[in-house]
Amino acid sequence: MSLALSSILIFVFAIPGHAARMAYLTGDFTRDALPRSLTSDITRAIVYAIPFHIFGILTVNYVLYDWVQASFSFEPFLRIMSAEYGDNGKELPALAANLEKYYLQFGLYIGVLTALGFGVGTVLREAVWKRRWDVYYPELFEYNNAWLYTFTGRKHFDIPLSAVVDALVDVK
Repeated sequence: MSLALSSILIFVFAIPGHAARMAYLTGDFTRDALPRSLTSDITRAIVYAIPFHIFGILTVNYVLYDWVQASFSFEPFLRIMSAEYGDNGKELPALAANLEKYYLQFGLYIGVLTALGFGVGTVLREAVWKRRWDVYYPELFEYNNAWLYTFTGRKHFDIPLSAVVDALVDVK
């Protein structure tokens, strides 16, 4: 039970990071939209989601506190993910009731952060493409698709390239 519940929470927390990654990696000639490895994709999504969650918690707790009349804390989620339910699991019903009580607010929180992640990824993709940051700072922004750079001429390779032309012509 604890493994399944914690896995679901990890997937849910990774959604904003995954949305940002997908928005950044989709476009002309990019093939990174489909993950090569589920483990590395989830790991990257979690890492990319951390700034969104920091922004979300700070916004809810300090900017929107008067309007929402609630604060957001990761403690119940972290306790469930780490299977820390108190002595012999006595606190699990209270943690589950807390999650059940605020599921709409949490769904709204994840939904807004997912939309924000998608927007940030899209804007970042456009900025990287326009300002050629993928060429100047490849360790941060380079797409994992050599054909993109070959076909567009955005990057010059030190290896010799050869061209092959296969053409169909009209023959009588």
